[in-house]
Amino acid sequence: MNLELKNINKAYGGLEIFNSFSVSLKGGSINCILGPSGCGKTTLLNIISGSVSPDSGIRDDFSDLRLSYVFQEPRLLPWKTVKENIAFVLRERMGNEELQQRIDEYISLVQLGKFGDYYPSALSGGMKQRVSLARAFSYDSDIILMDEPFKALDYKLKYNLIEQFFKLWEKDKRTVIFVTHDVDEALQISHQLFLFSNPPVRITDQFLIPEDQNKKDKLRSVLLEKLNGE
Repeated sequence: MNLELKNINKAYGGLEIFNSFSVSLKGGSINCILGPSGCGKTTLLNIISGSVSPDSGIRDDFSDLRLSYVFQEPRLLPWKTVKENIAFVLRERMGNEELQQRIDEYISLVQLGKFGDYYPSALSGGMKQRVSLARAFSYDSDIILMDEPFKALDYKLKYNLIEQFFKLWEKDKRTVIFVTHDVDEALQISHQLFLFSNPPVRITDQFLIPEDQNKKDKLRSVLLEKLNGE
């Protein structure tokens, strides 16, 4: 099922973010929103999640869809262990035995099985973000929103986490909407890419990401040129 936003208008004070903006995001795949900082990517996620209302326009009724959110910061509860942080989003949805199985399964997928009883203060930044990914995917959501979750990480750690992300996604291939201003992240992660302009936002281009590395390299050059031209 695709997710549709039609003729969306949104402004903050005198700054117009969206003016009659429409987009169709493909269900069951990883949709990437690529654009310069401040172009409205996070605002779009917030409109989809319902935490921000558009000034006008048509937003598909997502009320029956469950959402998970992965932020730039892990946003873990410091007084809870790794297992308890994941349990926090699951407790009302399953019995204790199923809960423990789900927690063990997802912390194993992100290679943190030995750290289940650790508190966030004892974890590195990359480990915390792995817990955040495990928490988002362990919840039985229909859509996962990702707001530049790899932004603050160094190159090696970033691509290690991207590998963990794909292991999680391959398990049930949920709809993902991922925003970034990093071209390499976009090409590494997404199936479909939307290139945003500066506000008021328009989709300047839309691409299906090729699997062939040579074609990816050519697309990378195109995207960098277009972003630098904004």
